[in-house]
Amino acid sequence: MRRLLRLIFWVGPCRLYLLGEATGGAVPFAFLFGLFGFAAALGGVFALIAVVVGASVGDYFFTGAMAGLGTVTAWAVYACLVFVVLWIRGISPAAVPGVLPTAPSTAKHAATTSDTLEWRRRGQPLIPGSLVAFFALMAAVCFADGYFSADQGAFEAPLATATAQILRYDDGPGGFGDRYLEVRFTAGDGHEVTTRVKAEDRVEESRVPDPGGIQEVEYVITNPTQARPAGATQSKKSDAEFSRYAGYTCLTLAALTGAAYLVGRRKRHGADPNLPST
Repeated sequence: MRRLLRLIFWVGPCRLYLLGEATGGAVPFAFLFGLFGFAAALGGVFALIAVVVGASVGDYFFTGAMAGLGTVTAWAVYACLVFVVLWIRGISPAAVPGVLPTAPSTAKHAATTSDTLEWRRRGQPLIPGSLVAFFALMAAVCFADGYFSADQGAFEAPLATATAQILRYDDGPGGFGDRYLEVRFTAGDGHEVTTRVKAEDRVEESRVPDPGGIQEVEYVITNPTQARPAGATQSKKSDAEFSRYAGYTCLTLAALTGAAYLVGRRKRHGADPNLPST
């Protein structure tokens, strides 16, 4: 059990980093296969439970798959924290015993080879310029997403809700593109309205109802053909607000890491003007 825990929480993250390094910094296919494979396996377990208890197999599979994705994603976040600890200590993932299929002494020696020269060594500045650029880029992405989400959620006119009947499900040409539900409902003035709403705007956790089922919608009172699944407008605004907060957080981190980078660079050059900059 101890060996398994070490593999999951210590050796595994280091091997994941080396796989990414070997592919030029891309997300390793092994991680993607593991992500979706674990999600599918856990979804299958939940589906079997649904068969035993007589519940909806589709709903249980979806719940299990989402739990699997969440579990592997949480492990990936933990792996990033492991990389931070190793970076601070100045230890390359290749130097961690058990990561490479060699003796520990050989693995430690591998940390000084040309394959790992980009990893921070002891005594080098903690903050690389690439980290500053990363936070600055993420801030720009978050602000852009916040603006886009706000624009997509701009049903600012007075809204009303209605229970609509689903007439047809349209998943785009060949199954690609936006997925739409063609719905029909009775507006407040008593006349029937037939329009389309985006299936991806649904805030419900359950699967999309089949044709003939019902879907709660919200529509602009003065123009009932402008409709969305109920709660979509508020959800879009919440997403936009979250993106803006994330943008401000990344911008603050960019400023802090930028200041630390400049201080570290100045100290390094002050100690030895002949040292190359990072």
